[in-house]
Amino acid sequence: MQIELAEVEASLALFAEGIAGRYYHIAATSEFAGRRVRLDPGASALTRDTLYLPERLEAPDASAFRVLALQQLAHREFGSY
Repeated sequence: MQIELAEVEASLALFAEGIAGRYYHIAATSEFAGRRVRLDPGASALTRDTLYLPERLEAPDASAFRVLALQQLAHREFGSY
């Protein structure tokens, strides 16, 4: 089953805010505009205020997006995965 980021974006932003204690924008990796770095469309990344996640995941449910978000937030908080 394919889960689209657009379908879970609002709830994922609320989830990230609850975990991190501050608001994070949620965006697809295709929206990342870096001059030196190009993101793999199937990967995730974190900037200062935005979680960049794949546009879609092959997963049984939306919890896969929460796992990716948690990995990025843990890296931001603790400097490690």
